Amino acid sequence: MNADACFVCAQIRAGPSSVPLQLTSQWKCGSTETEFSLDYALNTSLYPGATLSNINVLLPMDREVVEIQGSPSAQWSVL
Repeated sequence: MNADACFVCAQIRAGPSSVPLQLTSQWKCGSTETEFSLDYALNTSLYPGATLSNINVLLPMDREVVEIQGSPSAQWSVL
């Protein structure tokens, strides 16, 4: 008879330092414009030396987008 056993013990930490991707968003909606900002950072204490690339954000809009300002530079595409 063969038996495989696996035991995993994980320590869960609470708070912002325990999440792998830290996100902060802000919305400002007016009658003629909508402002949205998204700040993001990889938690380098969990992933030392890792970098983020090819970030995609889905942002549903109910009106036409005429201008986008991204930092770092961003590309807007309509789905």
